[in-house]
Amino acid sequence: MEFMDGGSLDRYKKLPVSVLVPAVVSIICGLHHLWTYKVMHRDIKPSNILVNTHGDVKISDFGVSKQLERSVACSFVGTSAYMAPERIQGGPYRICSDIWSFGLTVCELALGKFPLVMSTCKNVSAAVEAIFDKNFDIMGSFDVEHLPVDFVDVLKNCVIVDETKRWKHEDLLDCSFVRLNIPVDLRPVAQFVSAAIS
Repeated sequence: MEFMDGGSLDRYKKLPVSVLVPAVVSIICGLHHLWTYKVMHRDIKPSNILVNTHGDVKISDFGVSKQLERSVACSFVGTSAYMAPERIQGGPYRICSDIWSFGLTVCELALGKFPLVMSTCKNVSAAVEAIFDKNFDIMGSFDVEHLPVDFVDVLKNCVIVDETKRWKHEDLLDCSFVRLNIPVDLRPVAQFVSAAIS
């Protein structure tokens, strides 16, 4: 087991683009590896993504992960704030549910705050209602001018309420954002983490 001396990504809040890009591509590659073996993580969030001073980015906390059995899992697990709409409605957990959680996670890393604007939602049920509003837009009023266009495209396609329109894991791995950033240069992550913990 590797020592992840940088801790989890939730401690860093908003990541600079130079760090965000290689970190997100690493997360995508790690998730793709899981999904290739038909394993769903079921609790993707910034506190379950670890980094170290070598620039490694690792997915952690497989306490609720599950081997896919006929592509669905029916147990109700995961952190509710990152839970996909189909799970909120009591539907089965699929890889597309992981993709929703991934989308919220990387959106949070890019913006420095949880993307579902809880300040306008008085409680969890109001937040859920906002997600199911026909005008739901994950980017809302956030300033995304500083983010690469192909990265914003990833966010918009991962956080779609209708799971049938959400990107599949093959789409995620084959998108221009990933293709343009492989091989992954982890030096910016290593420098950022080293500076942050020293």
